[in-house]
Amino acid sequence: MLTDELLGAIEDNTPFRNEEQEAWFALLADLEAGPPSSRALQVGYSQLIAQPDAYRARAVVVAGTVRRIERVEPAENDLGITDLYRVIFEPPGASWPITVYALKQPDDEAPFESSATGYFFKNLSYQYADGIGVTPVLLAHQLGATEASDSAQTVTTPDKLVEPPEVLQGDSLGRALLVQLGVDLDAYDQSADRRSLTREESGPFYQTLAAVEQTPASQLVRLAQQSLQGYAKRQQAMPQATQHEQLVAREVSRMAEEGRYSVAPLFGEGSSQRGELVLLDGIVRRALRIVVPASEEEAVTHPMDHYYELELFTEDSQNLPLVFCVRELPTGFPQGESIRQPARLAGFFFKQWAYRPRSASDPNSRSFAPLLIGRAPIPIEIAEPTRPGFSVGLVGVALLVAMILWIWRSSRADAAYEASTLARMRERGRNKGAQNEG
Repeated sequence: MLTDELLGAIEDNTPFRNEEQEAWFALLADLEAGPPSSRALQVGYSQLIAQPDAYRARAVVVAGTVRRIERVEPAENDLGITDLYRVIFEPPGASWPITVYALKQPDDEAPFESSATGYFFKNLSYQYADGIGVTPVLLAHQLGATEASDSAQTVTTPDKLVEPPEVLQGDSLGRALLVQLGVDLDAYDQSADRRSLTREESGPFYQTLAAVEQTPASQLVRLAQQSLQGYAKRQQAMPQATQHEQLVAREVSRMAEEGRYSVAPLFGEGSSQRGELVLLDGIVRRALRIVVPASEEEAVTHPMDHYYELELFTEDSQNLPLVFCVRELPTGFPQGESIRQPARLAGFFFKQWAYRPRSASDPNSRSFAPLLIGRAPIPIEIAEPTRPGFSVGLVGVALLVAMILWIWRSSRADAAYEASTLARMRERGRNKGAQNEG
């Protein structure tokens, strides 16, 4: 019987663990009689990765192209199960896999189109030569259409997702979040662009680093995705006196239509971007652990002895880095001066930071980069232009070949965060509305 205690032993973004076996076989025991009897939710890769706790042990439907089928031998068990079939799905419109373990052997040989109705178990991480990745894992009775999947309830967002309060419509959601998280925006706005981090800026800098610890990283990602169109409208509304500013505004609009943030405004007038929450995909080429200097401990209002500094290069950054300061790295995330890890980063723009390029021979040489503050990077897959079609291989339990994709330690604090931080934002909106009516 599956209990809360057994579910609590499941840990995402790790290989399979011995502590998870009891929950694994409890779900398989339920599946021996057939597909889940409860109504299944039709989901995709990103939903399972972003909110594993919301779907844990729930009946879900996934669909796509079956690319690989392997027979695997399960651990010794009392159910009499001697065979499982590991099936690698390519979801529609994606180039990263979903893994299904089925009790019944599929009739067809890969590749073919199919679906699977089963229980979501966990997000399984793996390592390979160039990085780390993760795949959602489902347990199913068999592949193909079932009574449960025929009546599947299609959802585009997980149950726990909360829409931003209406009071933020047309405003900067990032700045509103910072206020609710206790960041002093008056001090924030005093930052000086194109300079190194000054002692006066240490307060709001560390205050923001502490604030993001209150904010589940998955929330930052989702809120940034939701606020993209509002961000694009604000950029369009800014004065566009020069041809360059007009080009930037058009680029922001174009990329927003594609569902992406442009980095162009972040390299422009820094004061206009202060506190904006943005979401960027790119390659992390540098990741270093930074020790908080003893001289700056007084600026740290939250226990903090280190953070991580990442250099992110995006498709549109013209080989110029964006510097992200984050509180944590996912398990297995590479560190060093010369790495290559595709990642997704959500963070608040702090300032344009002046730094000395590592390759510069002149000690007085300075370059400038947008400085942003976030919770953690999310390893993802970024397909190369010449990359061949989808192909996945598994070695043992935890290894997949040729895949690097979004890994997310989706915090169990999501619910608490939404009940507190976002609730305060809604309350603020109601109070403001009452004042306006008065």
